[in-house]
Parts: sequence; C-alpha cells; structure tokens
Amino acid sequence: MKLRKLNTNLFCTAGTIILVGLFVFLTVAKVSNTHASGDSENAQHFVTIHDGENSLTIKTNADTVGEALKRAKIDLNEKDLVDPEKDVKIDSNNFHIDLYRARPVIVTDGKTKKYLMSANYDKELLVAEAGFEIDGNDEIRTVQDNHGILETGLAETYRIYRNDEPVAEEKYMKKSSKKLELKTISEPTKEPEKDSVVATNFSSFSTNPDEATCKAWIRAAGVSSKDLEVAYWLITKESHCRYNATNRSSGAYGIPQALPGKKMASAGSDWQTNPITQIKWMISYVNERYGGWSGAKSFWDSHRWY
Repeated sequence: MKLRKLNTNLFCTAGTIILVGLFVFLTVAKVSNTHASGDSENAQHFVTIHDGENSLTIKTNADTVGEALKRAKIDLNEKDLVDPEKDVKIDSNNFHIDLYRARPVIVTDGKTKKYLMSANYDKELLVAEAGFEIDGNDEIRTVQDNHGILETGLAETYRIYRNDEPVAEEKYMKKSSKKLELKTISEPTKEPEKDSVVATNFSSFSTNPDEATCKAWIRAAGVSSKDLEVAYWLITKESHCRYNATNRSSGAYGIPQALPGKKMASAGSDWQTNPITQIKWMISYVNERYGGWSGAKSFWDSHRWY
C-alpha cells in the first residue's frame, strides 16, 4: 500500500515537471515568434545618400528618411533641403536621398538688398523667401555683384527688374548663356548646320509639345527604340515634356525635374532651354541610379518620384 502511494506521488511529480516544461517551451516559442515578426516589420534596406558630389550607401532598418540621416550622423542646417522629405517612409531597397545645401544668396530690387541662406534655385521662390513681392511683368535675373562678394563672400545675386524699370542688359549679357545673348537687328542670322538633328535656337522648341514632338526629342537625345515608350511615360509623369517646367515648391527644373536644375549643365551649356540636352542628362541619371529606364519606372511606380 505504501509502495503504490509512492508510485502515485512520483507520477504526479513527473506530470508536474512535464507541464512546467511545456509551459516554458510555449512561452519561449511565443517570444521567438514575436521577435521574428518585429524583424520583418523593421527590415533593413540599402539607402544611398547623395550630398553634392559625394554619396554614402548604408544598410539600415530606419523607418523614415529623417531617422536614416540621423543614424548616418549627417548634420543638416535649418535651410538645407531633403528630397524626399524627412517624414517619408523607407519601404524598399535601392532607396535614394538627395541633400541640397543652403548657399549664400543676395536678392535686390535696386533699392533694397537682402542676404539669405537658401537651398532653393527657383528664382520666384528665392525672391519670395527674401521678402520681395513681384508681379507678372517683373523680371528676375542673375547678375554679377562685386560689391556683394566683398560684403558676404562668394554669393549668387538675383536682381529684380520692375516692369517700369529699364533693364541693364550689359550686366545680364556677361552672365547669360550663348542661347540668351541679345542680337542687333543688323547682325546676320546664322544658318543652322545641315547635319543638326534640330534647330539650336531655343525659340524653335515648343513649351507644350505634342507626343510626336516629344518622342522626336527623346530619340534625338539617344534613347533606343526599345526604351522609347518607357522614357516617354516617365517624362510625361515628371514634366509633360516641358523644358521650362518648374516645381514651385522645390525649384526642380526641366523635363527631368532636376534639382537643382544646373545639374544638367554637365550635358550642355544650353540646359535651361534645350529639351534634348535635358533628356541627355536624364539618360545618364536613370542609367547611373536605376540601371536604365525600366528600373526608373519601377521605382516611380512604387514611390511616385524617381
């Protein structure tokens, strides 16, 4: 009778141990599953940060652009611009962040002169940021200001010419490109070269081209037939093929919506007015960043920018 009682006690003890072990196993498994779920929600992505001519690629599980920059220990000044903005979610590999650093700028209307630090390159945005008001008949031009350089160091100077004020053309012509130089009536007009694909006079380029014209520009820039439709699709999404398209918020310019627009100078000095030059720059951009037009379109589909 005592032996049977002892065996019963041993059985109860063994059962208790098994139940405790099972409880511990289930608890650990639950914690393990929760941890795995957390990893999937915070998956790591390769992020490339572009800062002027420099680039840095990191692997991070940061949720947003701002968090990625913070972890990369990149300092931003108050006036610097980030594209996309800091609160944008990082939700894919091959994610790119562009930094645009503020630089010294002078804005003047001939009477008042304002100094500011700005990362904007859109003239109207700069003028508004400096506190000036303009109307549709005023002109804003980049001029050389030696006095400004002496006062602030190297700075870009933007001059507002009011609609009732004579424009000092001699100052403007020093800074203007060949495409914008003024010509006297008596100066003979140069015939375009026969082997030229299109006329180089910017007045020949429509600011609102139809599909056939836009595709002709794309082909002239060197886009292959197999990439033509994808290139046209992306260009239409970005700028509707308008070489003078300007984003009023960021200052992004031209057919590729380059920010700043003067990046396109690497493709030609007529980058402001020649759509073919702009598309040539765009070809280099999509090839370098996305491996081609199809990669750029895939990224645009996911992010609504490229």
